[in-house]
Amino acid sequence: MKRSIKVLFFAAAFAASAFSQVDTARVPVIVTNTNALVKIVPAAGGNGFGDSASVTANQQHTLILRSPDGGFTSISHSAQKQPNAPALVKLGRGNTALSLHAQTFGNAAVELFSVNGKRILHGKASASKAGETNISRRNVARGVYILSVKGTDSNSFKSKLTHDGGKLNIKVAFGGAAENRLAKQSDALSGGWTLTASSEGYVEKSLTLNPQKGDNPVQTITLLPVVTSAKSALQYFRDENIKVGWNLGNTLDAVNTATNVAVEGAWGTPAATKALIDAVAGQGVDIVRIGCSWNGHIGDAPNYTVSAARLTRVKEVVDWVLGAGMKAVINIHHDGNYTSPPNTWGFLKFAEVRRGEADNNQVKDQLGKVWTQIANHFKSYGDNLIFETMNEVHSGNWGSGSGDAYQAEQDLLFEWNQTALSAIRATGGNNAKRYVAVPALGSTEPAYVISAHNRQKLLPNDPGNGTDKLIVSVHFYAPWQYTVANITCQGNNCDIKHTLTQAELNNIATQAGNIKTNFIDKGIAAYYGEWGAQTNGRRNMDQTIRDTHVDYIRRVAAAAAANGIVPIIWDDGGNFKILERSGGSIGKPNTPFATLVWNAYIEAAGGSGGIVIPPPGEPVPPANITGNLGNYAFGSQENGIDPNYTQALWELSAANAALAKAPGTKLVLRLSKAPAGAAQFVWQGRTSEIWWQDNDILGETGSPIKSGVTWNADTNTLTLNLSQALADYARFTAQPDLNLIFAYYGGESINDMGITSANLE
Repeated sequence: MKRSIKVLFFAAAFAASAFSQVDTARVPVIVTNTNALVKIVPAAGGNGFGDSASVTANQQHTLILRSPDGGFTSISHSAQKQPNAPALVKLGRGNTALSLHAQTFGNAAVELFSVNGKRILHGKASASKAGETNISRRNVARGVYILSVKGTDSNSFKSKLTHDGGKLNIKVAFGGAAENRLAKQSDALSGGWTLTASSEGYVEKSLTLNPQKGDNPVQTITLLPVVTSAKSALQYFRDENIKVGWNLGNTLDAVNTATNVAVEGAWGTPAATKALIDAVAGQGVDIVRIGCSWNGHIGDAPNYTVSAARLTRVKEVVDWVLGAGMKAVINIHHDGNYTSPPNTWGFLKFAEVRRGEADNNQVKDQLGKVWTQIANHFKSYGDNLIFETMNEVHSGNWGSGSGDAYQAEQDLLFEWNQTALSAIRATGGNNAKRYVAVPALGSTEPAYVISAHNRQKLLPNDPGNGTDKLIVSVHFYAPWQYTVANITCQGNNCDIKHTLTQAELNNIATQAGNIKTNFIDKGIAAYYGEWGAQTNGRRNMDQTIRDTHVDYIRRVAAAAAANGIVPIIWDDGGNFKILERSGGSIGKPNTPFATLVWNAYIEAAGGSGGIVIPPPGEPVPPANITGNLGNYAFGSQENGIDPNYTQALWELSAANAALAKAPGTKLVLRLSKAPAGAAQFVWQGRTSEIWWQDNDILGETGSPIKSGVTWNADTNTLTLNLSQALADYARFTAQPDLNLIFAYYGGESINDMGITSANLE
């Protein structure tokens, strides 16, 4: 098989007289809140002439764009060997320079002939040189010429083209019908344009547009005001009434571990959207911590250039947060993430430096240069943007330890925090006084923070600011077996636990008090940059477990608020998810249980938002359910007295109990609509006093997740084959009497499931 050739040509000629048919576009602009300078220019590699103007606040002004060469019409063409070229109109006389840039995917000879056969230009495009060649000649008459391309595999192409003082894009491909075309540039204004609005005392804002010829939609811009003050971070938190924080977790910090590149969506959480951020603001959030990983977006030494696209994306999310009236925190997040076998994802190779496998000076050089670029990118922002130097950097011990080796690790991280802070301050402008948060080792729990501080190895030297502009970054996940251990683990070798001792509960207030004594009382600000427990992971567990979880969240938030600490709850969109990331409930608690957790947090932290759920009227079980099970009663809370409205309870008669235990029996529920949330099937043995044998049967979206459970959308029928759906079926069939419970978490009560018929068949 012959190797195909793909050739991309840019033939350009420049002459002031060539602008015979100029394309124009009109882009109306409104800056809502201040007088501003607006301008629009072609993006890199773009084509055309922009415009600029001084505009009055909230008054529309139209910017006019124009192309340098007029529009061209696309010409369909079948690329065959030695094809007949489309006829183009010969132009009048007049000479101008002609240049030809050719890029090939294979070796090729590129030549341009006059119509009488005289060779005007020639060159060779070599695959070994990225397939590029540039050839040019001055004083070439405008008119029609023959373009010839000959590949080393005998494929060739000839066609006529016009040298008209304008710009031509010609693409020729052999062997692929989808690309077999000869086309002139169809829209001289395409290629991307940058619209910028700026005003003294406001953050400059830029938009990327692709305007079309003629009228374009109005671009409405609101600039963020830059507010700075001489206040300490602690006073700023108090005066701005910052009480409730939320983490945009597993989003901009997510890393594709196969490629080691930070990319949104790598861990299953959707990319951030403005709709999400606006909705989060509506939940009463005052500050958002945006974890930012830079893996795969940093160039090589010596400059360590940070990708412009990455900086632009982070800026976009920051602008959404600030534009919604909240404060924002950005950091270097998983670039120091330690994994096992011992290595680090990113450039903050703490473990490797400690083992002598990486150069500390090189790491600090890169850290300083990366922070210099981030700081410069956000230099004009005010106090409402906080920098955090790093996140959970450690050598494999998560920050615990003792003795000389541990102190050496504290010393090393102190060096790195100093490097980051010094780089930020050196950029000047608002960064000279920007609030900067610094962590301790690893999980930066209160004990680790206080230990480093007692050795004066926590807060870096900040000349001219003292400690006023620094914030202590604390994470609180105590006890870790309750908060972060693998919640899906089953068996005897699991760390996860769902109960808390009184000592563990008392420790919540004790640790917050220690932060107050060591920092808050001395005028140094502190926040819980991460804290929480796996709300989404416990949403379907029994009532006692869920009650304990809500109580834990309430206690941590209350202890933080009482001691002057700003709590910023961890939400990863997964097991720690509280606020939904997409869909109709975006930015709101994603389950009834999450609503309880979120309200407990807001109330305990003293926030002004949250979801207020008015006391509902007492639900009444339906009275017209058909089938041999008939109507259900509501289940009961753990106290055995108060009703649990999420549960449908059937106390089986002797005949129905015998039928339930018979081989092949199915529970068939006819519903008025499809399930919209998670559900459990539970059985109880009354005589045996077995009160909660649960089986997850429906997932979060209402779809079956258990073998033996099926949903028929045509008949709205949910069927459970009991012998397959019950993991403990043998024990179930051994019971002398039975209760069946269906627990539904997709509404306010089990009534929302719409059961119209319940049968054992």
